[in-house]
Amino acid sequence: MKLRASYGQLGNESDVDLYQYQTTINSGSGLETTYGNPELSWETVNMSDVGLDIGLFNNKLEIVVDYYNKLTKDIILRPPLSYTGGFEGKVPVNAGKLRNTGWEASVNYNGNIGKHVSVSFRPGVTYNKNEIVSLLSGPYVSSTTIQREGGPYGGIFGYKTAGLLQESDFDKDGNPLIPVLPGAKPGDIKYLDISGNKIIDGSDQTLIGNPIARLNYFANFRVAYKNFDLEFLLQGTGKSDVVLAGMLALPMDNSKDGGVPTRFYADNYWTPQRTNAMFPRLNTLPTNNKLSSDFWFQNGAYMRVKYIQLGYNTQADCLKRIGIRGLRVYVNAQNPITFSKLKLTDPESQGDQWTYGIMKAFIAGINVQL
Repeated sequence: MKLRASYGQLGNESDVDLYQYQTTINSGSGLETTYGNPELSWETVNMSDVGLDIGLFNNKLEIVVDYYNKLTKDIILRPPLSYTGGFEGKVPVNAGKLRNTGWEASVNYNGNIGKHVSVSFRPGVTYNKNEIVSLLSGPYVSSTTIQREGGPYGGIFGYKTAGLLQESDFDKDGNPLIPVLPGAKPGDIKYLDISGNKIIDGSDQTLIGNPIARLNYFANFRVAYKNFDLEFLLQGTGKSDVVLAGMLALPMDNSKDGGVPTRFYADNYWTPQRTNAMFPRLNTLPTNNKLSSDFWFQNGAYMRVKYIQLGYNTQADCLKRIGIRGLRVYVNAQNPITFSKLKLTDPESQGDQWTYGIMKAFIAGINVQL
């Protein structure tokens, strides 16, 4: 058994481009084209770690556990600026502190079962929580994201919802019985009046989700029997908030690309006969339903078989007679199986209708040693 502890500090300049301390001016118009920050500096990462290594059964079984605390000072963000100052762009600033805390654990086993079977496996899991500790003049809010003290980095900003509006939310003349957006009809998204001012407006927007999974895991397994071997790798994440976007969310939106609904969408949009639908009513101008909200959240948790390979090795005498020292025949599948609740997007690549998902690949091959 071994107990470890470490502390370190390093600089991070990954989000600092060249000459960002300078303000540049268009020589033709005299207008400022970029806005420099002469006070900009690298981020400073302070990392502490405590770990435990345990070896059992003559080190056939190894267990490694780590707890870490990572504090990043002077994180670089680009807050929105007031137009009254004459700025339209965003200036990078050292905005505050970000803390990541969590733990990592892995197990490594190598052993034999009898004379002909060997087994090895190495599962691992990590848990990470990030939190903005301090923020200069925050919060920083865009149409879909929010950076605020106590919240996650890149938190999702928008409205909380309670499903879809139904005919029971309106009187017989079509007047709403609850706060709704102007022009809302049954089948539109039902936004919640968080502020309690009896209307749906900007005051009802808040931090609604976290796009980053706290839990990540993997597991590698290998079994060999005589000349055969089988190996596969599992990989996945815990829950995260994945936003369904673009034509996958609103395929009939003529203000964007327009398009044709997928078969899955066609079977799951709202109608008076299908009130528990997954999607809002069809609408070519779905202005109300395009607002950032938790209605479009999907659970991004998944588990994927990253690859699986079956092989056979031989050094038969008949091969040596023709100058071949060894031969391996194998079949391999990459990303063949994924377990996920996501129906329209890939859980790893995510994105919208223009995002290409992770591809499956099936390969067979022969390796020859001469």
